[in-house]
Parts: sequence; C-alpha cells; structure tokens
Amino acid sequence: MENQDLKDKIIEIIGDKKILSRETLIQILHDWGINRDDIVSALNQLEKEGKIDKRLRVPRLTFYQFIKSPRELWFSIIYLITTLNIIFWYLIPEEENNLVWIRYIIGTLFILIIPGASVTYFLKIDKIIGSLEKFIIIVLMSIAISPAVGLILNFTPWGVDPIVLLVVLSLFSYLLSGASLISRWKDYRVGSDTITIPRDYKNRYHLS
Repeated sequence: MENQDLKDKIIEIIGDKKILSRETLIQILHDWGINRDDIVSALNQLEKEGKIDKRLRVPRLTFYQFIKSPRELWFSIIYLITTLNIIFWYLIPEEENNLVWIRYIIGTLFILIIPGASVTYFLKIDKIIGSLEKFIIIVLMSIAISPAVGLILNFTPWGVDPIVLLVVLSLFSYLLSGASLISRWKDYRVGSDTITIPRDYKNRYHLS
C-alpha cells in the first residue's frame, strides 16, 4: 500500500469516531498485511502534519470549519440554490427572454432537489443509504413535498400563488437544513469515546 493511501486509510478509520490506542491501531493494520514500519512512519507523518494528535484523534473542527468540510457540503448547496432561486425570481422577469432560461434552470433544481434534500438530511437518512439511493429519495421527496405544500396553500387566504409557494418552500428549506446542520454539529461534538472494533472493519475500509 502506498504511503499516501495508508495515511488516508488511517485518517478514515480514526475519523469514523473509533478511538484506538496507537498500538492497537498498529496491530490491526499489521494483521491485515501492512508492514509495521510503514504504519509507524505514516502515523508520525500524520502527527507532524497536524492531521491527528497524540491520542489518535482527528483534531476537532470549529463550527465554521465544520460547515466547510466536504461531508457537510450539502448545506452550502441547499442555501446557495435556494438563495439564487429567490434572487433570479425577482431580478429576471418573465419577459427577459435572454436570461429567463437561467431562472428556469435554477427553479427546476430548487423544486426537484432542495425540499427533498432538506428532509433527507434532517432525518439523517443519508447516513444509512448509498449515494444513488439518496439521490432517488431526494428527488421523490421533492416531487411529493412541492405539490403537498401547494395543496395546503390552496386552503389558505393566499391560495396557490407562485410567490407565496416560493417563500414557503424557501423558508421550509432554510429552517429544516439549518436545524439539520445544528443537530449534526452537536453529534460531531459529542463524538464517541468507546474503543470499538467492528467485525466488518476489514471490508468497510477495503483492506486486504
């Protein structure tokens, strides 16, 4: 196994909220056929680079760093598409033929993805399914949520007005994804101090 691949694998294992002693981790990787000297060298390099500490924990991120992390990129995407949809709706009128296609593209992405994504991440469904299944669920939920909101609005004094629908769906997405992010941040801060070696560790991390 290449040095960088080994370092990435160590980070992946430690970052999965499994707190291991240094010797335990070395022994596990060694049992899987990785040279002990290579493991020790990779650990020392990771410590010098500041990617893990002496207790074999990935240093905790600040809230701002947490939001920017690749795992939480969904939050920025939801807020970006929702905000752009609102901006383009008001800045690009229906009669502006040259630019109205931008409004249609952003609007379609918003309707087909954002409401379902907000619910999916709020319920933490994404943690138990794969990427393809997650995408399918997000689209199906969005297709179900948008008409449902429209049906509810039909029984209100505002009716099914496009602007009202835009405002309601935007607020729904902002609030639900924001609550989801806060919940995930709390889970991240709590973490786990249990030393646990899952039975499927070898398969989970594709170690041969």
